[in-house]
This record gives sequence, structure tokens and C-alpha cells, in this order.
Amino acid sequence: MLTTPTTVFASTSATESIAKAPQLANSAATDSLVQFYRLPHSGEIWELSPWGERPLDWNEWSRLGFPAYVSLPQEYVKYHWSANIFAVTVLPAHQGRDIVLAERTLSHRITYDEWKSVGKPRPNVVPWVQDSSVHAWGNSPELFLHEPLGRVS
Repeated sequence: MLTTPTTVFASTSATESIAKAPQLANSAATDSLVQFYRLPHSGEIWELSPWGERPLDWNEWSRLGFPAYVSLPQEYVKYHWSANIFAVTVLPAHQGRDIVLAERTLSHRITYDEWKSVGKPRPNVVPWVQDSSVHAWGNSPELFLHEPLGRVS
């Protein structure tokens, strides 16, 4: 299962972690180390390159000459007590400048329209959703689970 953690941690969003990625020149689209992937629920296109990975907006994708992309498979998951559905996508490992960059998992709380656009798949009920975090007050044994970009339970 994609979503079971070995440690508990607070995470940052995918866009925050790659915001510092350099802008690539137009020639990068022809570089064999650059790959393009599409997230089915949102239509967002991601560029995986030796500098990392980042989502592309329409202007960036057009400036690169509308390079071909591959749609990535997604798993749709939810907590049993929550109505929120999350799309879980694994960005594949890819060649960095000096090392192979490991695969990375993205999770995104999808909207009703995004869920409808992929055919309203039945979400798997899971014990952990990637990018969730667990917090506790120092004076209480009670734990609080924060869904990715969402509610606290």
C-alpha cells in the first residue's frame, strides 16, 4: 500500500519543496534527462529534470513547445472518518545531475469536480494518507491528526 508511513512527520507541499527549482531553457524539452508527466485528476503537467521536479503552468509548457507527457497512475484514498478523498501519485525516480533522484509521493485532496473527471472511483480506506501529520500538546497524551491541507481530528 502506498500510504503507510514508517515515521510520523509534518510535511511541506510539493510546490513549496520545488519552488526554488531553476527555470529551464527552451532546449531542456529536448534533453533526454527531462521527462513530463500528467496528473489525471487535475490535468497538471509535471517536469522531472536533473534539477528536481516541478509543476508547469500553461505558459511554461507552451514555452517548452508543448512536450509530450505520460499520465501517471493514481490511487484514491480516504480516512474512514472523513469525507475528503485524496489522489496519491508516485513521481518516478529520475536522473539528477550527479545522482538518481528517488521516487516521490504526492497527495492532493481532490475536489468533487476533479473526482468526477476521473470517473468517481471508489476510494480505498487507509490508515494513513501521505502528507498527513500528527501533533500533540506537551501537557496531554491526546494526539491530533492533520489531514493534508485539511481538517484536524
